[in-house]
Amino acid sequence: MDTENNPHIKLALMGSDAWNRWVRTVMSDEELDALRVDDDRKNSLKLIEPLSDEEKNNLASVLSLVDFDDLNCDINFSDLTVECDFTGVIFPGNADFTGVTFSNIVDFEGAIFSGDTGFQNATFSGITSFQNATFSGITGFQNATFSGYVAFKGVTFSNIVDFEGAIFSRYADFEGATFSGVAAFEWAMFCDSSVFRSVTFSGDALFRGVKFGGSFNEFEEPSFINAEFYDRIDFTEAVFSTPPLFHNVDLHQDTTFYQAKYLTIGRYDHRDQDMRAWRTLKIAMNKTHHHEQELMYFSFEMDAKRVSLINEKKWMSWLVISCYKWFSGYGQSLIKPFIAIAVAWVLFAVVYSLWMEGGLLSFITIIKGHQFSLSNLLPFVPTSKAVMDDVFKGDISLVLQILTVFQNIFSTVMLFLIGLALRHRFIIK
Repeated sequence: MDTENNPHIKLALMGSDAWNRWVRTVMSDEELDALRVDDDRKNSLKLIEPLSDEEKNNLASVLSLVDFDDLNCDINFSDLTVECDFTGVIFPGNADFTGVTFSNIVDFEGAIFSGDTGFQNATFSGITSFQNATFSGITGFQNATFSGYVAFKGVTFSNIVDFEGAIFSRYADFEGATFSGVAAFEWAMFCDSSVFRSVTFSGDALFRGVKFGGSFNEFEEPSFINAEFYDRIDFTEAVFSTPPLFHNVDLHQDTTFYQAKYLTIGRYDHRDQDMRAWRTLKIAMNKTHHHEQELMYFSFEMDAKRVSLINEKKWMSWLVISCYKWFSGYGQSLIKPFIAIAVAWVLFAVVYSLWMEGGLLSFITIIKGHQFSLSNLLPFVPTSKAVMDDVFKGDISLVLQILTVFQNIFSTVMLFLIGLALRHRFIIK
């Protein structure tokens, strides 16, 4: 059935008052009581006057129906182009918007969906609002495309809702939404800001493979500030263009960011905010005893701090933190300090070899230089003065002593970093 001949389209074009009078006529008080809305809304719906027999006949005539009862409670707008205002309307049965094209502003604010609802493959071309809408049944937005700003503020999903593969081209606002069942956003794409502030997830929150985009301003980070999670959280393989915000959030113990990708660690113009974002996630992972991810977010926090120090021109502090990263990966790498010790052993061995025999290299001086350099790698093992006298023939100058002290200090620091990495790797919380 095309758009012009669809009776529900005709009814919607008559306005929300006409639509809801039809709904009040076909829904009993008991069915209204079963709606998952507050009592005030239920009472206001009961006050709507049902259609009289004469009004039923007139409505059937206007909608080109033989009988009023031919107007089915299940709505089917599949594959149609819709330009209707659904503000505050009630859908008494299932509603099928599969493949629908909304070519203009779309307003479902305060709408009530009594049954299952499907917006699979729907296209929302303009500004879209589902603010304070209520979905009682299973709801699907799989592969839907939202080209303009979309508002799901205060929406209630009482059952499973699925946004798998949906594309949000502009600002997507879910602030204050309630997800009572599973909330699936797997492989969805947020090209601009995505706001989940103060959202309640009572069931699984699935964000596997989601791409969180956004530009470089303070409103563009994916925000879960003050959100509440009561079940499993899955951000496996999610992609974050900017640091996500989880301030004042208690993450569920079954939370994973496995193989998530972070395209921006620290930004010059938002360095402090980025540090706070990573610190919050680090603390959250500590609370859930997810040690590997805690260390990962700690390293991100340090990277953001390096950016901050560059901007503040605190070069010495930047150098210290940078060395901490280069030589140990912020205390997490075993390989880096081992390599550093090995390189130091060889470099100092060459210096010691050149120091002997007037700067002439020979097989004997190279061997002795490596032996002496190796003995300095373990600062807690005392080096015999007799060995030094034997190697350098009593030529133990101040410069040579400074070199050996420096190698001792460097080796001590590298050994400490190796121990720190071992502790991080095998710690049990």
